[in-house]
Amino acid sequence: KRMKWDVVMQVLNMGITAHMYREASAERLSKHLHEMTLYGKKFIMLNADLKDTYDFPYVEDLESKYYGLGWYTWTGKNWVVSLRTTNSDNDVSAIAKTFGGGGHKGAAGFSNDNFNFPQEMTNAPSTV
Repeated sequence: KRMKWDVVMQVLNMGITAHMYREASAERLSKHLHEMTLYGKKFIMLNADLKDTYDFPYVEDLESKYYGLGWYTWTGKNWVVSLRTTNSDNDVSAIAKTFGGGGHKGAAGFSNDNFNFPQEMTNAPSTV
């Protein structure tokens, strides 16, 4: 059975709208990016409650400039930190494990009510 052309156009337009929304969101979030060093590794970080890396703003030359990227948020009870890397030589799970978390080599995280953020994070822009 063939799909009707108007249905195809509606689905296509919904996808374009979703993509435009994510691009606008990434543009807004990119103003709040900051660098942070964890265990001697430089990350580009964002103080925001993201659900996945697709929502993270584009960072030019990410692999050459940073060990990885991440985001963090305060839940009211603890800090939740997510770390990611696109470089297969890097292991963000090793860093997460030092804070009681875990994960995979390319994607890891931790939560901690006692986490003392490095100075870079203390001066970071507020949650967006």
